[in-house]
Amino acid sequence: RSTPRVELEDLAASRFPEKGRCSVTLRLADIVEALAGTGNAALHGDPELHIERLSPIETAGPQDLSFVSHPRYLGKLAESAAACVIVPPQMRAAASSRGACIVTDDPYHYFARVTQFWKRTHVPKPPAQIHSTAVIDPSASLAPGVSVGAFCAIGAGAVIGQGARLAEHCVIGPHLVSRRTMASGSRSSNSVQS
Repeated sequence: RSTPRVELEDLAASRFPEKGRCSVTLRLADIVEALAGTGNAALHGDPELHIERLSPIETAGPQDLSFVSHPRYLGKLAESAAACVIVPPQMRAAASSRGACIVTDDPYHYFARVTQFWKRTHVPKPPAQIHSTAVIDPSASLAPGVSVGAFCAIGAGAVIGQGARLAEHCVIGPHLVSRRTMASGSRSSNSVQS
């Protein structure tokens, strides 16, 4: 299993929404539901509690979600003002005694997934656009909301699905059907992608 990396800039961006981020709250129930199947997670506490930010345990406030992954941080857990803390099973009692908690096998991994979910729900997607250097065959079909990056090439008869985003230097072969986002420099040809 690959563990997503928690990027400090993502965490800082969620902590400080005034820096170009949307200020939106999420209910704990919505967060847990969105990550169903991740780390055997169970919510203990008020599912209607609204979370405004993701924060490190040391600086978390009363509307923040944080995590503690190791028992050596029990002192920080007890001192934290976080609305909810993600903890391993052996820390459930300590976390529950101070408020809401999400108990999961791997708090670090779960918090990383929360960070990704938070970013998807809080950071507005850039508007769809087709870069002026992109080369698109006239017989290719692009659905609404497609973004095509710089120096992309889309072949004859290719079909790009709604909302797909092609980063710079992507090459889409003839007659390819794609409904996904492709990373910079990706190449796809003669197969169906979903």
